[in-house]
Amino acid sequence: MENASFGVTQKVRQQARSIERSGMEGLDIYVLNPSINEESAHLKFVSFKGVSFYPVRVFYYLFNKRALIESAIDLDKYDRVILRHSFSDGSLLGLMNKVPVVLEFHSKIITELEVKLADTQSILKKIIRSVRIGIEKRFLYQLLNKSSGFITMGKELAEHYSEKSDQKTPHQIIFNGCDVANINVTGFKPFDGKEFHLVFLGSRPDPWHGIPRLVNAIKAYKQEGNQVDVNLHFIGNISAAEVGVSDSEKGFHFHGVLKGIELDDAMSKMNMAACTMAQYMKQLDETSAIKTVEYLARGIPFLIAYEDTALTGQESLLGTYMKFPNDDSPIDLKPIIEFSKRVSQNKEAVTKTMRDYAENECDWAVKMKEYLAFSTSLKPDFNE
Repeated sequence: MENASFGVTQKVRQQARSIERSGMEGLDIYVLNPSINEESAHLKFVSFKGVSFYPVRVFYYLFNKRALIESAIDLDKYDRVILRHSFSDGSLLGLMNKVPVVLEFHSKIITELEVKLADTQSILKKIIRSVRIGIEKRFLYQLLNKSSGFITMGKELAEHYSEKSDQKTPHQIIFNGCDVANINVTGFKPFDGKEFHLVFLGSRPDPWHGIPRLVNAIKAYKQEGNQVDVNLHFIGNISAAEVGVSDSEKGFHFHGVLKGIELDDAMSKMNMAACTMAQYMKQLDETSAIKTVEYLARGIPFLIAYEDTALTGQESLLGTYMKFPNDDSPIDLKPIIEFSKRVSQNKEAVTKTMRDYAENECDWAVKMKEYLAFSTSLKPDFNE
């Protein structure tokens, strides 16, 4: 219902650039939204038509998403649609009678909405999210069974939705990518034994990011009177109040949204980075995050507290990250600092290993070919 977030906008722009760069044809990305009209090769931001009045827009978004899609896209141009799941509604069942639809899932939808509901303070938002959960339960699995196939970020989600599919809908696991070709190898600053700098890169502080685990680890280390000066940096739309620290509290730094040279410069000054640390809140042990593949592309070692599909079975990467339990257990900073000492002794090799893997497996040019190959492999007459 709002303008696309910075993270979503960044992702689709990267995907579109990779499609153009790799010479792919026949794959376009549409972002339907309330206010942005913008077009480039393979990427179109299309504003909702005829629904500028907010209550009407809410109605269409909740109950007639098909009308929004058909008014924004000439579906006759395309053999099929890959629809990133945003919210179920009955009208999409009708859309699937007109064009084959492949659904894309990034989480256990109902579980994620329930987590957000529990974290919501506004009464109005609680009511809206409760309604959304009810409608999701009504239509989600009907849509799944009527779709021509679905894409997930990992094996766990694939198994979850396969179990919900009466017809054993075809599926493909495609983990998240990044625009490796346009991400500089910033590497990391070798730990000097005196100052330790850890960075979290994210659009916003969602509950499942597990930021409290990182903040509490820093505070506990400082309270123990250890000698190393530890620092936690946040890059993105994250404020001190949102993560439970005061503006004057030492060791916590808020850089806001950084891009280009400013982002590269900031990342190059960090010893390590942090991925998502609380996926258990979404009842997920395994998935895929864009942060992970961006850290790989930059060549900076990181912390992680779940199974990331991009890392599965990649033994060469084992020395480039440190894994923690996927729960709310305290994190001890001392082993992390020791890990930082070890990787700092072999900086060039660590960074090269990460970057090589990212170039070969994580670039959006690679991932978008997987999207296209799976979608075009599905039978065109599935609804007949």
